[in-house]
Amino acid sequence: MINEGIVPHICSPNTPKTRKPINLINMLLDQAGEFQKASTKGLFIDLIDEELGELMDAVEDRDDEECQLKELADIVYSSFQLAWSQNWDLEEALQRVHESNLTKIPPDGRVRRRDDGKILKLEGYRPPDLSDLVR
Repeated sequence: MINEGIVPHICSPNTPKTRKPINLINMLLDQAGEFQKASTKGLFIDLIDEELGELMDAVEDRDDEECQLKELADIVYSSFQLAWSQNWDLEEALQRVHESNLTKIPPDGRVRRRDDGKILKLEGYRPPDLSDLVR
């Protein structure tokens, strides 16, 4: 269990405004190795699932948008914690996914959509390569 007040560094250490010193959780994860990494992964997956449920409840209950935004931010925060615990660079992954998603948009900007509104992939769509971001 993580002690209250100790929050893992969840952003890329290369981002100047988020650069933090190594904290207790970093040291514990480094010392515990792969077993701890797998255990921590499960914890953060459970947290993301819990936060998603809270967002769904907020939307279904028609809570104010500030509450909905807070729950969405909790999902993102927990997702960054999961990525951090696995030594994944989520910021870089998001950038690559964004660039990949832009290949779904034709030069004229007129996207094709499914009936539910999802943008359809074009023939030139390129899925992101994240293989170098996982260890």
